[in-house]
Amino acid sequence: ITTSPPVATAGTTGGNTCWTSFQGFLMIDDMKEEIRFLLEDALPLVDLGSDFLFAELDSLGVASILMLLSEKYGIPLDHSDATPRNFQSLDSLVALVQSKLGK
Repeated sequence: ITTSPPVATAGTTGGNTCWTSFQGFLMIDDMKEEIRFLLEDALPLVDLGSDFLFAELDSLGVASILMLLSEKYGIPLDHSDATPRNFQSLDSLVALVQSKLGK
């Protein structure tokens, strides 16, 4: 039996394009780049490649990221999600979004 790789499809939510695969999973690398692009635009002075992203942010930066990710992916995020673990790196932000999406 052979299987073909998932096919990516685009849909829109709230005017934003959200890429999902055949099974509803956004590929991690694609999501990471999507989040990087979103945050680079909103927070141009923040080093998103930092080993400890949380240290790069002030409270407004943290709130901005929570708001942007919540709006982009249609997920509930609040102050309880603003932990050093969730904001350790871009990868940990991807993991946070995926956990909220139920992936």
